[in-house]
Amino acid sequence: MNTEYTDDKVRPGKRDILVFYFVEAAVICLLLLTGPPVAKHPLLIFIQIAGIWVILWTVWTNKVKKFRVTLDLPPQTRFVAKGPYSFVRYPVYSAILVITLSLAIDRLAIEALVLWLVLLIVFIMDIRYEDRLYSSYFGDYSLYRD
Repeated sequence: MNTEYTDDKVRPGKRDILVFYFVEAAVICLLLLTGPPVAKHPLLIFIQIAGIWVILWTVWTNKVKKFRVTLDLPPQTRFVAKGPYSFVRYPVYSAILVITLSLAIDRLAIEALVLWLVLLIVFIMDIRYEDRLYSSYFGDYSLYRD
């Protein structure tokens, strides 16, 4: 499997991905404004803690110093398919969705549930965009994706 990115490949438009990140952050902030940042129910608190743990595990798996939020990959970047990535393709997005869903359920407010659905749709669009980019970076990415 071709797991290394070299600089001779086309880099993504930073502006495109930053639009996704801005919308995602805005929706998360709006969701947090609908109530307290921690759920009241113990099971939902446990789910939030588990989501935070998955995010930390992902950062650790990517080696803390090499963890990147943007898709601007430096040359010789290696594709990571271990740790949380062996269970789910986008562990941070999955964790954020679980954490924010627990908040929306805890609030039982229509605006919180609508915001969560908007976040889900934006993440799906972001994932499709990133999958196309990773397929161009890493020749055999589709083997991992499928």
